[in-house]
Amino acid sequence: MKTLIIINGILIPLIIIISVVSIVLNLHQSSYRDDTSEGVLTQNVIQKDSSLIQLQGVDYSVPEKIGGTEIYCLKIAIKTFDKPKDLGVKIGSITPSLKSNAEYNKLVNIVFLDKNYNVIQTLLNKKASIVDVESPDNSIVDGVDKIDKSAQNLAYLIVFEDTNKDGVLDNKDNADLYISDIKGQGFTCILKNKDVQSLNFTDNNSRLLISYKERTNSSKEYLNNKFAVYDFKLKDLRMLNGISTEIGRIEKILKQNN
Repeated sequence: MKTLIIINGILIPLIIIISVVSIVLNLHQSSYRDDTSEGVLTQNVIQKDSSLIQLQGVDYSVPEKIGGTEIYCLKIAIKTFDKPKDLGVKIGSITPSLKSNAEYNKLVNIVFLDKNYNVIQTLLNKKASIVDVESPDNSIVDGVDKIDKSAQNLAYLIVFEDTNKDGVLDNKDNADLYISDIKGQGFTCILKNKDVQSLNFTDNNSRLLISYKERTNSSKEYLNNKFAVYDFKLKDLRMLNGISTEIGRIEKILKQNN
């Protein structure tokens, strides 16, 4: 009986210690990024299950104009991936999705009218889902809308094809970027096969700054935003590849382990 008590006195604490150690180790392995929500990791690329994974990437919005100058700046920040990026294994297929604007989620067409409510133009002549509509910001003085002669164009994200074959045209399908004048005329596609993230009218509404991601099967959190600018007067789209090159250079620095 005494022997049994001694054995139990040894085994029980030992089992408890082993269990506690196991739990701590498991927690450490499963939550290796719990304390990485803020700050830049010195060990950003680590090994897990015989693969290299990247825990953080770059995050940024759109270029901002520096007040009183003609210079814009793009602020680069850090982001911690919800799911670490696997650098050694091909990323699984994930269907890309477009940003959703609830106001336009069910929009299928637009009729343009003059100040006397006479019909000028109907935008589309075929079935579609208009995912988003962007217009220049209104100028308001003393609570009253001010006529802005520079506001001459509109931009749209529109779905014409059921690309995911679910029988519905919606923001789960691939949308392309179109423009028209303020009356809905001159409807033109200016960017195809890209996932547009944001649109901003700039330079007295003469140009459209476009933020987009490449349309691939990779998870969108691993894809960097790219930029393009469309000149309404010149009818010219210019891809801002210099920004992408510089972002790539910054990412290479970020991947370095200190």
